Amino acid sequence: MRVVRAGGWLPKTVAAVVALLLTLAFASGCVGSTATHTASATPSVSPTTGAGPALTPAPTVQSVDAPCAFGLTPGDLPVWARSGFTDPSGQKFVTSAGGGMIAVLFGYPMREPRDVKTDGANKILWLSRFAQTAELMVHAHLVGSTENVDLGTIPLGPSIIDMPHAGCWRLTLRWSGHIDTVDILYAQG
Repeated sequence: MRVVRAGGWLPKTVAAVVALLLTLAFASGCVGSTATHTASATPSVSPTTGAGPALTPAPTVQSVDAPCAFGLTPGDLPVWARSGFTDPSGQKFVTSAGGGMIAVLFGYPMREPRDVKTDGANKILWLSRFAQTAELMVHAHLVGSTENVDLGTIPLGPSIIDMPHAGCWRLTLRWSGHIDTVDILYAQG
């Protein structure tokens, strides 16, 4: 299990660079804004030359400007997500916008800050509909703000995800050629 704590100087620097890129893109008219995609670009390595950074568009998933879509489902996990559970009923989970990932919230309600001694941990079990062995690249955006946090690589399966503070966090998940988003609400601890 991997413990991820957001914060520090590196995520803030990355967020500042992304904000600068967004500002330049909007100022030059290169990027439009609609409710169905994010209006940003992320650096990557060119697949043809290996040179980088090249700009590739962000995924066509839930817009960073969309309202919080946290939708807790207390009940039976979908059939495809039940492997390994002796009793798949009564689980608290959220499903990603595209339906490709489920986050089982063993730490529900998620809290920030969290007192681990009294509340336990912000534990999430990541279940993919498409790939059973993979790592997730996770980027978080605080809905309704300009705050972004790069959580890095998280293995599929159990992890502890602590955010800098309470709020609705939109996590962009990249794994095995798939891209999806999920909103997770962190209550004030």
